[in-house]
Amino acid sequence: MKRVAFLFFLFTLSVFAQGGTPPGGYSPSSGGSTTPASTNGLAPNNAFSLSPNCSSTSISPCQFVYADARITADCGTTNTQPTITSATAAFTSADIGKFAWCVNNSTGALAIKGTVLSVQSATQITVSNNATQTTTGLNFAIGHDDGTAINAASAAAVLPTSGITGLNLPCAMMVIDSGQPLFSKSTAILQNGSVSGCGGAAGELTTALIMGPDFFPTTGCTGSGTYCIWAIQESGALPGFDVGTSEMPSNLKVTGLGYHNPMSSGNAILFIANQADNIEVENIDFPSVTCQIIEGGLEAHLNRMNIQHTDCASVNMLGGQGDNVLSNSVIALNGGAQNTSYAGQCGSNGAGLCTFVDDYFISNTMPNNHAVIANLNGSTLNVISGYYQITGSASNFDAGTGILNLAEATILANSASVANIISEGATIGVHQSVIKNTASGGRLLNVTGTGLMDDVDGNTILGIGTTATAFPIEADGHLLNGTCTGSASASSTLGLYGTGPNETVTTCTSTTIGSGTVIQSSRTLQNFTCNAGVAGTTTTTCTVLVNGSASALTCNLVAASTQCNDITDTVAVTQGALVSIEIITGAATTPSGINAYVHWN
Repeated sequence: MKRVAFLFFLFTLSVFAQGGTPPGGYSPSSGGSTTPASTNGLAPNNAFSLSPNCSSTSISPCQFVYADARITADCGTTNTQPTITSATAAFTSADIGKFAWCVNNSTGALAIKGTVLSVQSATQITVSNNATQTTTGLNFAIGHDDGTAINAASAAAVLPTSGITGLNLPCAMMVIDSGQPLFSKSTAILQNGSVSGCGGAAGELTTALIMGPDFFPTTGCTGSGTYCIWAIQESGALPGFDVGTSEMPSNLKVTGLGYHNPMSSGNAILFIANQADNIEVENIDFPSVTCQIIEGGLEAHLNRMNIQHTDCASVNMLGGQGDNVLSNSVIALNGGAQNTSYAGQCGSNGAGLCTFVDDYFISNTMPNNHAVIANLNGSTLNVISGYYQITGSASNFDAGTGILNLAEATILANSASVANIISEGATIGVHQSVIKNTASGGRLLNVTGTGLMDDVDGNTILGIGTTATAFPIEADGHLLNGTCTGSASASSTLGLYGTGPNETVTTCTSTTIGSGTVIQSSRTLQNFTCNAGVAGTTTTTCTVLVNGSASALTCNLVAASTQCNDITDTVAVTQGALVSIEIITGAATTPSGINAYVHWN
């Protein structure tokens, strides 16, 4: 049954994957389509528009917003003084009355905030509060607060008699600093509709929400204060989700400018939505509490998510029911102050199915023992294509007790404390994928329970191995590949790395012979090849072992030779047989960099 399930998963490659090249850089790969939510402020039918031009156009219904935010990265402040300087902000008298603030992006500290009282020049303003530090080069934002207006439009749109099926935001930047949720109410929620900004055909975003230091919903939190939902929420208090909702935020950029929110208890969530497209989130930080950027519903379909520089759990797919998909997305985390930070999470609220297609996950400083992607509580996670890399001390995948299927995926790590895959009893299938841990002492698997890894075919798996020798690795129907590095020990019988979970040494000096790969049904071993990077001066014999004994498949790397093979002999094996490879070296100068492999039908 496990084999059938995995083969069915491989079949989906032809449906979901668009080639094996993962997204590159720090921008989403192409995919999906984007239609501007509004054109020149004119609202489509049954949509509530937010616009600075409500009174001068025929928009109906319409909610006035200023939509006048602008940001720079050159704020300067002087401790105990109420002035803000910026060489690029181009201040004018029109800025009087707007809200302005500066954030130290390296520390997350707020340097100054306040209402603009006066404008001294194009490069200096005075605000209503004094600065708390003297510094330059800070993130700066200024604009009227549009949070209250957006909340009012949301409240009007969800009325039973409104007939409204969506909210359209203007193609502009807006300051959000009202201390209340934007699109959420505890009972009446925008049902079966959308909240849309502007995005071009290539995916570029022109609608941006700039979250101010006071944008913390002290009122309107759901779940008796346990959760604060910042933006788009399904109906009811958590965790009572309404399966019928299909709200779809799209074409939105949200940034916190790197401000470390002081929330000290509970949980913070930015989006809860069953569907989302073209969402960019950056510099959202909650150092002291659990936070989530996007929490999928019971059947979430998220496309083109671009989440960077946060220390939150970025994508939490509840996976309780249905088919959950995350596609064409970039999750690039450089934070990681919290112990619950996962770049992606599947099945946190019960068994479900998640599919990640052509995504790019990278993290530099995730906390120890927490994954770039977590697959929890018996869920099934299918990973099709994509690139997953971690350089901190966490694991790439925590397979939990579920099923993890990898196809045409690249999973990289370079830390001795990292396990690319943690299993607590999972079934793991790997097809046409690369799994590497390049650090000395780094691990591929950190097994804390029973489980199974099925090395299906066409994989590159390089690293020290597993911390639990009881974890079986299958490679049914294809090949066994053993390798070692450096010069081989002279006059010795040696094992090769990759020929059994007990063989954890990668150099050509190990006298431990690999315990073997389990053959799952009757097969015929054939086409044995043994290679050396550098030839020796005497003969080295390479031999395939079956259940610990030498088989007929053998060949000799003679002096000055770098390859030998046995393509004549065949060996029949039965279900449960253990296949391994050993090398026996001579007394003189030995070969180095040995690689040997045997196929079966």
